[in-house]
Amino acid sequence: DSGGRDVDFPADSQGQPSILFFWASWCPYCHIVMPYLQEIIEDYAEHGVVVYAINFKDDVDPVAYMADKGYDFVVLPLGDLVADEYGVFSSPGLLVVNGEGMVTYRRRRTQAPPGTAIAEVWDQQVREALELHSTALIGELQDELAKELDEQLALMKAATKENNARM
Repeated sequence: DSGGRDVDFPADSQGQPSILFFWASWCPYCHIVMPYLQEIIEDYAEHGVVVYAINFKDDVDPVAYMADKGYDFVVLPLGDLVADEYGVFSSPGLLVVNGEGMVTYRRRRTQAPPGTAIAEVWDQQVREALELHSTALIGELQDELAKELDEQLALMKAATKENNARM
């Protein structure tokens, strides 16, 4: 990381969701999305969400660059091999990894021009992935959905029975 310490991911995330942000200083999309990622860190601070800013395909000093911009990301220089490991070949690479180390969101390629509109789309997608990070939460949502479907089915059966009785 920027302090010269080894990063053991996903163990360092301590079971919390994380964002892997593969970036380069020359990437206009990266510049646009960085403030949104900073807001996510602040909004999800109580959940321990960390952004790992993995610099790749770049010659700039990523630590100095991020320090100058004031972002609270864990900066990982020389991230080309990490990008290869995660199948990231263009920037920005944007992944959400749940507490178990599984990728739950991966930014798709886009033809949209760099700008606020696409950054807001990615921000929303990352936030949705963070909300659904836990397999326990997903299981709870599935249970709730099954219960709602059972209730709707029971209502439909009762209505059908009532209609048949009238005939």
